[in-house]
Amino acid sequence: KVERATNSLVVGVVVNEAEAFDAPPPVDAHCDVEAALADLRRMRLADSEAARAAALASTASSGASAARGLVLRAIKHPNFHNMTQEEGFAALATRPTFDFLFRPSGSGGLNQITLMWKVGEPNVIVQKAVVESDKEGLAPNALGRRLTIDGATYSDLDELIVRHLQPMIAHHRALRACDKYLALPLDMVSLELKKQKAENPRRVAYLISPSTRDYFDAYFISYILNTSVSSTPVKVVPAGYQWQGKVSPHWRKLIEDFKARCQTLAASRNAPPAPGAAVPGVKRPSRWRGTWRGRGASRRAWRWRAHPPPPLPLPCHPNATGA
Repeated sequence: KVERATNSLVVGVVVNEAEAFDAPPPVDAHCDVEAALADLRRMRLADSEAARAAALASTASSGASAARGLVLRAIKHPNFHNMTQEEGFAALATRPTFDFLFRPSGSGGLNQITLMWKVGEPNVIVQKAVVESDKEGLAPNALGRRLTIDGATYSDLDELIVRHLQPMIAHHRALRACDKYLALPLDMVSLELKKQKAENPRRVAYLISPSTRDYFDAYFISYILNTSVSSTPVKVVPAGYQWQGKVSPHWRKLIEDFKARCQTLAASRNAPPAPGAAVPGVKRPSRWRGTWRGRGASRRAWRWRAHPPPPLPLPCHPNATGA
């Protein structure tokens, strides 16, 4: 991240990727590598002991926490708070939209924490489970080394925020700032679309609105191609906007893909039917009904032919002489 105000650069690195880099750091001949490694081991041991001390401290206050229905976690992060769900709602009520916090899970025990994310006003908050794994050698209430949310796995809370939450927040902000966004329910969006269609019948009217059923990561593109209103869901993911099986990195690309889809649908509906093809709403006349004397299956087969069936051969009497 470039900080232009201070002419500085903030660089982040994934812990697992950094540990996988085997090249030793550049040192001079006077560096005591063994002493440096020993200091590093002491620092890691001190952190581990601090986590265990925090766990013991939390155990001492477990009586009050149990009364609140809360399992305290030894997680040191500015966005994590040992609070209940009700306390989380109260804390986010006065914060701006798209602010978030992490709290202990009420149902996942010590292997899960909960993300609380404010996505709208007044105090529209969604909650997502963050599943922990790889906790070998850690305190029971410490944070796992692997965190999974929405099928994606990260090494810590910082990586989850930078690679998952922040991109989705940016996509939400961009989509809500476009001129086609309307923060209304679908029934009111339908009325607005019908009004726009009446004003300009030759134009495909469309609007984008939030999904009240899955407010966390979904919207609707509602449109009128001919006369009726149709809606198709759009899901926000860290890579962009997922729609019709593909991901658009920007909301303008999403609109371009949507318009191309509408043109394809309009062309398919306005194209003349192929010869002999069935036309919706039009029943073919039974031209040969009652004129074919064959069996029932043959009569149904010939009924829809474009030409009449060939005549039956006349039976010949065995005593006929042809005179």
